[in-house]
Amino acid sequence: MSTETKPQTTHTPGPWAAAHFPSETENRYCIRGAGDFFCTVDSRAPRLVREMQSNARLIAAAPDMLDALRLALDYCESGAVDDSIPGTLSETIRDAIAAATGATP
Repeated sequence: MSTETKPQTTHTPGPWAAAHFPSETENRYCIRGAGDFFCTVDSRAPRLVREMQSNARLIAAAPDMLDALRLALDYCESGAVDDSIPGTLSETIRDAIAAATGATP
C-alpha cells in the first residue's frame, strides 16, 4: 500500500450531471454538481453539438473516474495484482490522479 498522503479533494462534490439548454442562437451544456451549475460548454456552430455533448458527458463523469482511479491504484498497490500486469500501470494511474488533482505524482 502506498505511504504517500492523498491530497484533499477540493473540487465540487459529485455526482455531476450535464444538462442541455438549446436556444435559437446556440447550444449550451451546463454541468451541475452539489445543486449548482459550475461549468458551461457551448457553441454557436451546429456541427459541434455532438462534440459538445460528448465533452459535457466526459466532464460530468470526472468525479466518478477519479474515484475509480483511486480504487484501482489501491488495488494495484495492495499486492493482489497478478504479475502479468505491467509495473507501469500503477505509475500511469498515479499520473492521471495527479493531473486531475494538481498533486505531484
